[in-house]
Amino acid sequence: DDSGDGLTLGTAFRTITKALTAVFPATTIHVWPGTYNTNLGEQFPLTLNTESLQIVGEMGATNTIIDVKGTNAIAIKVVGIGAGGLLKNLTIINGNPWGLWMTNTYIAVQGCVLTNNNGGGAVDIARGNPTFTDCRIESNKCNKAAVYIEGNGGFTMNRCILRRNVSSGSAGAIWMDLDNWIGSGIGYLNNCLIDHNACSGAVNADGIYANDGTGFVLANCTIADNDNAGGYGVLKTGGNGTQMKIYNSIIWSNGTDVSGMALNAAYTAQYSCVGSIDEGGVGIINTNPLFVDTNYYHIQSVEGCYSNGFFADGVWITAPANSSCIDAGAITGSYAVYQSEPMYNGARVNMGYDANTPTASKSLAPGWVPYRYVKMGGNNEGAGTNWNTAYASVQTGLQALAPLGGGSVHIATGTYYLAAEANVTNGTIEVLGGYLMDGVPGMRTNAPGATTLSRVNVAATKAPGRAMNW
Repeated sequence: DDSGDGLTLGTAFRTITKALTAVFPATTIHVWPGTYNTNLGEQFPLTLNTESLQIVGEMGATNTIIDVKGTNAIAIKVVGIGAGGLLKNLTIINGNPWGLWMTNTYIAVQGCVLTNNNGGGAVDIARGNPTFTDCRIESNKCNKAAVYIEGNGGFTMNRCILRRNVSSGSAGAIWMDLDNWIGSGIGYLNNCLIDHNACSGAVNADGIYANDGTGFVLANCTIADNDNAGGYGVLKTGGNGTQMKIYNSIIWSNGTDVSGMALNAAYTAQYSCVGSIDEGGVGIINTNPLFVDTNYYHIQSVEGCYSNGFFADGVWITAPANSSCIDAGAITGSYAVYQSEPMYNGARVNMGYDANTPTASKSLAPGWVPYRYVKMGGNNEGAGTNWNTAYASVQTGLQALAPLGGGSVHIATGTYYLAAEANVTNGTIEVLGGYLMDGVPGMRTNAPGATTLSRVNVAATKAPGRAMNW
């Protein structure tokens, strides 16, 4: 009820619009769960211009929604608020042309979701340098970019997810556009995931784009599967940007992964996994990063990798292989910090958006020996890491161990007919039979012929050749 004084839950205002008329410097507006729209009495845009003003959704972004549907208006304008300002735990939807428009501000945006905003995009930063932490910017339709920076602006993003944004402008996810300014705009992205964005504009930067006078510093990021008919994951044009640096990142399966690093000798990419780049530096690899999936983009580890969550709310699983991005990040300097990774972490930071976080994929523990399991009636499409997921063929077990540098194939009792020679080319692989499948790996019988590998199938003609080739 907007007739209350707004000082307690019992006398709370009905609308954020009303609350904004009663603020003074350092006020916090506590927003209770609900959808705040014109039907409730909201008047858009909601303009924030009081120093150190904070708006906090008290029950999380999922439950606190600012919906501009039907008004063709910006949802929230932030004007001239310094670093003491805060937007937290809000979902902002259906803004047009922007969900969040910001100028001359250093406000913090935490735990917010910006989705289904149309027109320019989700966020417009015109001067200033706001910080975004633990935000999701997803499924916005843009004629600029999901996040558009102009007017000598910059930003910092920590642990943010930008995905499935579609743009007819110059970038799908982020566009640093300062061509008309003598600018030094820098976008700092730390532990961010940018995936499945698309841009149909002339520049065709599906992921992120910095034109002349701007740049990015990417640390521990994953930029993947941003590809609309041959676009770019990371694109830099013009050689006058103050910084263009990439560390400990995975940039993979975009049209062209990275372009523009050759424009300036000061630009550098180090200790990153990049499919294609015009000029790389020390520690660059271009082997498949082996993502667990293309939704959460953690990297595979036989010791343990996170699944079904980004930085929380997921589960730990084991994978059939180890990504080459584990323990492959920077060795020294400020980007070499690894201590937030779970044990065992190999005392070296990983590559990718979860690097140096508690959900980073685990390194092989000292003395660790990989096992693969084979049983009669198994499934060659399974993980092969226990009897329940055992392979059906010996050759599949051997092939699974090859990229791990060796290990043991445990074979249950039975007769296994080999269609071809089972080749072992790694001398560190053991092939052990006679298992009774009563544990992991369980007991073995020493009865002769308990596990037989044969090139002769009683139901078919004899297949010539050896059963195993060492």
